[in-house]
Amino acid sequence: MEARNLQDEEATPQASVESTKTRNGIEVKPSKPYTHSSSKDGTGGRLRISQATLAIGNATLKTLVQCNVGDKRPVLLCVLMPNKTESLQLDLEFDEAEDVTFSCIGPRGVYLTGYYVGHNRQSIMQDDSYP
Repeated sequence: MEARNLQDEEATPQASVESTKTRNGIEVKPSKPYTHSSSKDGTGGRLRISQATLAIGNATLKTLVQCNVGDKRPVLLCVLMPNKTESLQLDLEFDEAEDVTFSCIGPRGVYLTGYYVGHNRQSIMQDDSYP
């Protein structure tokens, strides 16, 4: 499994639920699926994927992004086309106890970005800085 993990916490706190989310990203490479295991990540929250972006490359053919949960059949999430649709906003939420495997079919990799939604909501609501 070859995936690059990109992580960047928001630096400026704001009085909103959004400020407690850690932004995460992975690069899914062709023929190298990435498996997200909610039981191993320790977040206890739901995974929300918010964007898919085509990786840099010279290939001009489309790249399909799909996922499957556990042993279920894969579901197509989006199709990215060089010079046409290189990035798409998504609103996908995974509240699964089973592993979620992301893969791409095509000549180029895809960056998936998102965040976790979950237990942090309670603590933000109790924070003194929350209006």
